[in-house]
Amino acid sequence: MKKSFFLFAFILLVQVLPAQTYLNKIGFDFFSPYMVKTPKYNLPGNPYNLYMKSTSQSLGFFYERFFNKTAFSVRTGIYLNKQFGSVVSLNIPVDFNGDIFGKRVSTALFLGYTAGLSMNINVAMTGNVFYPYGGKFVSFDISLKKPFYIEPHAGLYAGVNLGHFSVSVQGLFDFLVPEFVNYKTVYKNDQDKEITEYNTNNNWGITIRAGVAYRF
Repeated sequence: MKKSFFLFAFILLVQVLPAQTYLNKIGFDFFSPYMVKTPKYNLPGNPYNLYMKSTSQSLGFFYERFFNKTAFSVRTGIYLNKQFGSVVSLNIPVDFNGDIFGKRVSTALFLGYTAGLSMNINVAMTGNVFYPYGGKFVSFDISLKKPFYIEPHAGLYAGVNLGHFSVSVQGLFDFLVPEFVNYKTVYKNDQDKEITEYNTNNNWGITIRAGVAYRF
């Protein structure tokens, strides 16, 4: 009980420390994966297709503008993202942000919310690979279904303001993601019959953005 009280008191103390108000923020997110759930359908040949990955590698720059010292701001940027081991895309988000705890524009600690849209421009490095699997040859490849799409997202925005500098992290849930990739897998079953399966990505994903910014 005492530990909880002192922790709460410490948070309140930090909140009143002067962090100074700056209405502009330019930053770099060095960790910002955009991970779309895949595959969409549970098919027997999915383990053969090595392109079916939910992981992502991404980084980018962002700019955030506050509205006359109010709780609201608009943030945008540009991110280079690689997912499914082959699809490279430019991700351009436009976010509307607000405060939940503290003030992102002026207090040392803050927690806020984010809601917005992301424009995604895909430039896939399509692949078609053959490899031996259990003494049989398997073919798997990936291609683009949509070179451009827009998806909405919403989540939380937290961080620390240290004078002109800020450290922040965002956790976003992406939804209504369209089917933008095609997976094709060709393999032989135990009866030595050739099977061709088609799959795609699911309609939701997760984005994490973590980085540093300069406030002015």
